[in-house]
Amino acid sequence: MTVREKKSSLTPRPTPIGFERVETYQALVSNLSEGIALLSADWSVVSCNAAFMRILGCEAQPCASPFTLEAIHEEDRTAIHAVLGELADSPKATRLIEYRLRRSDAGWVWLEASLENMLDTPGVDAIALRVRDITQRKHDEVHLNRMRHILLESQRVGRFGSFEYVVATQETIWSEEEFRIYGLDPADGSPVYAQMLANNIHPEDADLLDRTFREAFSKRGVYELEHRIVRPDGTVRIVHDVAHPYFDNDGKLQKYIGTTHDVTEHRELEAQLLQVQKMESIGQLAGGIAHDFNNLLIPIMGHVELVMDALAPDDELRRHLEAVNEAADRAANLTHQILAFSRKQILRTRVLDLNAIIVDFESMTRRLIGEDIELRALLSPDLYRVRVDKGQVEQILLNLVINARDAMPSGGRLTVETSNVYLDEAYLVKHKCSHAAGHYAMLAVSDSGCGMDAATQKRIFEPFFTTKVQGGGTGLGLATVFGIVHQHRGSIWVYSEPNRGTTFKIYLPRAEGAVEASESHSEESADRGSGTILVVEDEGMVRQLMCETLEAAGYDVIEARTPNEALRLVTASNVPIDLLLTDIIMPEMNGRQLYERLEAIQPGVRVLYASGYTDKVVVDHGVLEDGVDFLQKPFTLQGLRRKVRQGLA
Repeated sequence: MTVREKKSSLTPRPTPIGFERVETYQALVSNLSEGIALLSADWSVVSCNAAFMRILGCEAQPCASPFTLEAIHEEDRTAIHAVLGELADSPKATRLIEYRLRRSDAGWVWLEASLENMLDTPGVDAIALRVRDITQRKHDEVHLNRMRHILLESQRVGRFGSFEYVVATQETIWSEEEFRIYGLDPADGSPVYAQMLANNIHPEDADLLDRTFREAFSKRGVYELEHRIVRPDGTVRIVHDVAHPYFDNDGKLQKYIGTTHDVTEHRELEAQLLQVQKMESIGQLAGGIAHDFNNLLIPIMGHVELVMDALAPDDELRRHLEAVNEAADRAANLTHQILAFSRKQILRTRVLDLNAIIVDFESMTRRLIGEDIELRALLSPDLYRVRVDKGQVEQILLNLVINARDAMPSGGRLTVETSNVYLDEAYLVKHKCSHAAGHYAMLAVSDSGCGMDAATQKRIFEPFFTTKVQGGGTGLGLATVFGIVHQHRGSIWVYSEPNRGTTFKIYLPRAEGAVEASESHSEESADRGSGTILVVEDEGMVRQLMCETLEAAGYDVIEARTPNEALRLVTASNVPIDLLLTDIIMPEMNGRQLYERLEAIQPGVRVLYASGYTDKVVVDHGVLEDGVDFLQKPFTLQGLRRKVRQGLA
């Protein structure tokens, strides 16, 4: 089917067409480099020259119409329809169009087609077609656009210089920007010789640069390399060189002309992106592990608790059970640390006085550091209030204090300081902070210990990186601190020198409002209660333990394995539900969706979510939404009873 057949205005004309002057026409156009053809009213080829056949790839067979529908690229068909329709309706009109055509050899060619409607011209009665193969021009345009994009991107993220290496004199001529990239004065303006250039190449990259250039030179090919340079002031930059060979008329290599792109900032951005992606991947993995691992810990901790409650205080078995319980607690803490550094920890924040948290933590600090370390507290009396999770701030202090203690094995001085600061844009850019400029409460923890070199400082926040001896630490302490700080929309900065101590500075955004009272965890009447509780948990051992515990505490319990099963039970029994106790991450639907469905059936029903990992269902950046009751997994049976009691109050 041809394009002509797709449009009523292009219906073939039934009258015969005369071509009395075809022979004369062919003689004139046979030697032209452009493709020339005469088309009938149905767009089929009546006559054409050799160039036309060559362009369409039909030299060994009759040429099909260049407007056959199936041969035209699908992205160009609409435009072709429009042009041919206009041309058919306009005698003596001329149209120009560019489009892609599949040649008879199955290759694609870009054509520039010029059509003139001569159907009403005496002695011709045809459509004159001139075609040019513009495939190379189109490829060049794509390449040029790509190079323009690369150049614009290069200018946006770095500096762009040029150079010329002259083979005969072995000298390199630099542009002014090339001098600036190398940290040199453009006013020098003199050619740069090999020995001078070598002084600016990073020692570890010098051999690679020499080998790469020699190989390109021997093959008379393109030289391309990314390497480091060292400026006179000692700063290290990363540059990307590309140079092409140029030859004289006799084919002799004359010179290399190339460009140098300072990609230092670009590579730093890439490294930051990779770090973010790595942390995100670890966070996703940690969330899945935490969800499953916490479900395994709950039965262990719960059954140990039940057995210990049944034993006499002096029973010998208590010692063994306490050891099991301690190991389970350590495992649960490890899970929380993994979630913290990946910023998946669940926070319950309140407006608090940071100084008060530090003062409350002081007794623990003194027990941790020992008597050979002097503790100094320099707390600002008018410190900004901050919105934080108190337990997580205590975790920050704990990890930093332990690190400081380990850095001072022979004793020293530990200083905890707070103050109000304003971080401007310049500071945030310098320290690569992603937060907005504004007022912050600063917490600084400093020690007079062994300090760190620059290489160590670059890695201290990586999970599982540690400088301690094997068995001396998990490598999660500072990674946990980093995650907690950023989850609170704060930033952390470290300064250290070998043998001169270390200072960590943490900036938490100022919060408006008065200090909020801490939650009270009264145990009065926490063991007994009344009401109907719908327990929805897909993990069998966890569900069984929860139901048995709540039934023993006096509650009526409806047990469901999945959300759909829970809804069926509620609908079938028509029993009023006082509290929905549901896991968040489940098949079929999440806990939030289940609550919304249940609340539509029984308006006013309350909900208590239980999970070790929320996956953004009831949180915003890890912070619990207002009014949400949450039971953190793994939990104790006493904690379960208390949370249920609070949820029903």
